[in-house]
Amino acid sequence: SACIPQRAVFVYDVQQWVQRNMTSKIEDWLLRYRSSTDDLWFDGVSLAPWILAVGKDYAELGEEWTCSGAGRDSMTVPESKALRRSGFDAAALRALGVQFSEYGRVQPFVVTCSATAKLLHFNGGMRPWLVDRFNALPPPCLAPQVLAAEEWKWMRQVKVYCEESAFIACQEIWWKHISEEAACDLKDFDKEWQEDEDKWTDHQMDDEDGKRAVEREARDKLAFDEQEKLRREEERLHEKRRERFRYHWGADEPLPSRKRREKKPSKARGARASDEGGRQDGSDDGAA
Repeated sequence: SACIPQRAVFVYDVQQWVQRNMTSKIEDWLLRYRSSTDDLWFDGVSLAPWILAVGKDYAELGEEWTCSGAGRDSMTVPESKALRRSGFDAAALRALGVQFSEYGRVQPFVVTCSATAKLLHFNGGMRPWLVDRFNALPPPCLAPQVLAAEEWKWMRQVKVYCEESAFIACQEIWWKHISEEAACDLKDFDKEWQEDEDKWTDHQMDDEDGKRAVEREARDKLAFDEQEKLRREEERLHEKRRERFRYHWGADEPLPSRKRREKKPSKARGARASDEGGRQDGSDDGAA
């Protein structure tokens, strides 16, 4: 909840900086972070040690020296609530063309400190040289008083606390203060297509992943079909062996029972032979 200095714009006394050993203090915090087993801070490495080293040893500049948000595509929920409570009614925000997210976030950022600003901070992704990529409304800025006589391509008149106020596109302020030659020198041509190329690469990878998933599913289905085919073939061969066994051994009854049945006729033949021999002996005795 404590106030902290913003490093976007700061002026320092070199002699005081050296006398108070500010550089060593920053390096000391960096060494603490490096040797710590836990994260001492989040969201970057350079800002936190600078803030910790400066502490409360600073003098506050007015808001006009750090009017920020000129490149942001949305406001936070608290910032959006504060804007709606600062004289902007629904008609005013509709006139500016802003949109609301499902949580009430204002899109894009509405800059109200620009009327008297001495320095305008284009923080955020919608910087003047990148805003065309978004295909969306750039952040509107309250028209600077020092540029009241200038003509603007985009301007909206809205009532704030029932008083007429002129809003212009923040990016136009940038182009009023910089020449085309200087803008070309500042442009990073190496990154001109980087974002688009990354997006296209991601799409290509997604398509390839989808194709591989389809191929993997087809292979799995083929493997399942092959396994099912092998299982059916094994069952067929098993049934064929069973039929061959039945044909060779006869009925399905156990083999020992069949063998016992085959021995019974031989005993009957032996008995008939015995009877015939007895009758023959008896006839001989009678004849005698």
